[in-house]
Amino acid sequence: MKTTQVKILFIALLLSTAVPSLPMENITFFVDRLLNDLHKAVERKKQVQNDLFEAVKKANVAGVERALAAGVNVNEKGGFFGKSALRTAIIYGNLEAKYGNLEVARLLIENGANIDDQGINGTSVLMFAVNVNYLEAAKLLIENGANVNVQDVLGYSGLMLIARRGYLEAAKLLIENDANIIMENQKGETALKIAEQRGKIAVAKLIRAKRQKAVQEGRKELYPDLSKLISEFEN
Repeated sequence: MKTTQVKILFIALLLSTAVPSLPMENITFFVDRLLNDLHKAVERKKQVQNDLFEAVKKANVAGVERALAAGVNVNEKGGFFGKSALRTAIIYGNLEAKYGNLEVARLLIENGANIDDQGINGTSVLMFAVNVNYLEAAKLLIENGANVNVQDVLGYSGLMLIARRGYLEAAKLLIENDANIIMENQKGETALKIAEQRGKIAVAKLIRAKRQKAVQEGRKELYPDLSKLISEFEN
């Protein structure tokens, strides 16, 4: 039983104890009324949440604004896979190429959407965006502070996902924003190794250039273990 319902029943118990002369039918009526109001409140919350997701899918900025004004939880997840409204905006923006979805995403971010929300497999919203080469969305997320080095449950980072597909511009975007180039997944693979294995020569070349620059500049804030970076660079 939910906490609120327990509280209501506890109040009813207190009433019957404090006012023994109060007819049971009055207490029952009071409890029923409270439970009914609770049920209506829950249903209203569900409806507003559903309205938010429908508005997000349709790139309906006005609809999203109405849901936000109604006090919707911008980070509550919905749908079969439990996607956040922000992730939904990016997904539908990519599928339908609607600029309005980026406006919706921006609105959600301004109203407290978790920029680094992770899905059931650990992928962040940014990781999804770069994995489908949705650069406009990726730029928006990074501009608003998205972590470029989130790893999913298998240890893949956004840069590793890009390395598999060979998206050069997306790789440039992440690397320019300090994506970690020596991070490893659970298989012990770096983004460079993945790019080379998949024959994504342009991305591999870009990562090698970044690695050389990091060694030359001694970027310890990015790569504390520069000896490892130097060792990899020399191989």
